[in-house]
Parts: sequence; structure tokens; C-alpha cells
Amino acid sequence: NAEMVNDTILELENWRAAGAAIQVAGGTAILQAITISLTVRAGISIPTLVDRVQAAIVAGVNRGQQGETLYRSLIQSLGRAVDPDTIMELEVINPPANVVPAANQAIRTSTGLVTVA
Repeated sequence: NAEMVNDTILELENWRAAGAAIQVAGGTAILQAITISLTVRAGISIPTLVDRVQAAIVAGVNRGQQGETLYRSLIQSLGRAVDPDTIMELEVINPPANVVPAANQAIRTSTGLVTVA
């Protein structure tokens, strides 16, 4: 909010080098639900794998910057990277297309918003 932006600007004045310009912009978090489908090799502990895939997707998505597009291919890559030898296929069901936020929005998610169909 505007108060937090102003407080940040005031505090940065105590830390910035003389003559250095600073710019602070506030943003809005956009919560994104993500649904994936997994195909894995036989004999794998599914609950453990799902937890690890969810955590990897959340961590990767939440590293995104303001105005940065959330690509379906990124979600897929994040999930498959958990165990590429075990995960045979990972399909992104939701979002149905890449998500393009406004310049002042950052896409965020949580383990409660990442589900496996």
C-alpha cells in the first residue's frame, strides 16, 4: 500500500549512497490456482512425490517479479525437475493459458492452491 511504499522510501534514505537515485514501487499479489496431472512410474510413493512437486512449483512461481508472465511451461519444468526419472508426464490443466499480470502485479501461489488432478 502507499504507506508501506513511503515508509520504505524514507528508510532507504538512511542506507543509500550519496547521489544514488532510488525508486520504490508498490505491487499487488495475484493468487493463482494451479492444477496439474502427473503420470509416474509404478512403485513410487505418490503422496511424497506430490508434496515435493507442490513445493517446487510454489517456490518457483513465487520467485517471479512484478509484471512477469507465468508460463505454463515454467510450471511444467518446475514440477518435472523434482524427479525427472520418476515423473513420466506432467500436464498443466490450470491455468489454461499463460498468465500475464499488469505491470504492478506479482503472481503468487501456495501449496493449498497447487492441486493434482
